[in-house]
Amino acid sequence: TLSLHDALPISHTKIIRLLPNILWQIKQGVCIYSSNALVSDIEIKEFLDLLSPITTLIKAETEADFDKLGKLTSCGPGIFSSLIEQLFSSFNINDEKEKESVLETITATIQYSLKENKQFRKIITEVANQGGLTESAIDTINKLIPSDFEAMRLAMDKKIFDKREELNENFLSLDL
Repeated sequence: TLSLHDALPISHTKIIRLLPNILWQIKQGVCIYSSNALVSDIEIKEFLDLLSPITTLIKAETEADFDKLGKLTSCGPGIFSSLIEQLFSSFNINDEKEKESVLETITATIQYSLKENKQFRKIITEVANQGGLTESAIDTINKLIPSDFEAMRLAMDKKIFDKREELNENFLSLDL
């Protein structure tokens, strides 16, 4: 994979690459960043000090890591919102109080996982009874969703590849 630094026609450019998301507006969320070797430790520290009050910054060591993490951190708010809208629609949740109760359950489930240091698989086994309603839903999810998520990931990979090719062409056409 051609890195952004390698694609530049000038090799003396300092680069800090940042992939933000909208959650910085509430001082939450995660932004992925990377830098080339020309950026000093002091400059990285200044960069981190500047942005850390409004977001969690995660360094991606490779282009592949940047792309992998970036898909779900930068695009995550939109993707997760779409999934929640689909749940509301599929379960005919239209009333605002009903929506609030579902959102509270989603939020509390994530908090439970984090605070109790429980993997989601463990929570599933705590909730799902053999032959029960939860197990029926999870079996359906496990049959249908993985191929849809794989298709989503592949479409995002293609978009990243296409954008990178476009950037490379634009950089190569610069008269520097």
